[in-house]
Amino acid sequence: MNEELKRLVKQKCNVTWEDVETEQRIEEILQDAIISIKHKIGVPTKEEIDFFKPGPERTLFKNYCFYEWNNKVSEFDKNYEHEILQLRQKYEVKQYGENE
Repeated sequence: MNEELKRLVKQKCNVTWEDVETEQRIEEILQDAIISIKHKIGVPTKEEIDFFKPGPERTLFKNYCFYEWNNKVSEFDKNYEHEILQLRQKYEVKQYGENE
């Protein structure tokens, strides 16, 4: 797990303490978020995204982790529908170009 990405998520979730239980939960959230965000924006499973790199992917990723941390992930899609659709279009165009 990328420690810098973990640090960004902990910062977004206002986690300033360290204990085993919290670290495990953050790591689970990170692992689930990578898969969920890639699925939502239409990125093939094997393709990598650098969620540490500044940009809309990182913003969406951190916000998803924040919602998951606060047990509100069910509200994420509704609140970030526009951003998800924009990124989905970006990756659809990219995949179309690669297939041509």
